[in-house]
Amino acid sequence: MNTPEARTGEDAEARAEALTALRVAAGLRLPAEGWAEARRAVEAVNAALRDRDTGALRDATGELELVEPARIRTGAAGGEEPGDADAAAGTAPAELRELLNRTVHALTAEPGAADATGAGPDAGGRD
Repeated sequence: MNTPEARTGEDAEARAEALTALRVAAGLRLPAEGWAEARRAVEAVNAALRDRDTGALRDATGELELVEPARIRTGAAGGEEPGDADAAAGTAPAELRELLNRTVHALTAEPGAADATGAGPDAGGRD
């Protein structure tokens, strides 16, 4: 398990990739089901950060990178016009924008700072 104080190059790279994916996701225009998919991916990023699990962070980042307008389809397969998905697309819901912002902050904060859920490295254990 990696601690924030002893991050490996691999961990730093995974965190940088996650940061980029989060910033890209924040600027997307997606239909509601696309934002639901994005939320699941961002929650997985947060879980990986909380657990300090580099492999899970890479997996969650990959899921987030797959959430893009070209992949999100609405209506019957093949029966829609090219602009149909764009017409149903919108910016991220306010709650998800806040989660994205907190997650970006968790990735850019000093080691040992609270994660996006508000739990710092000692959150679970009081003597």
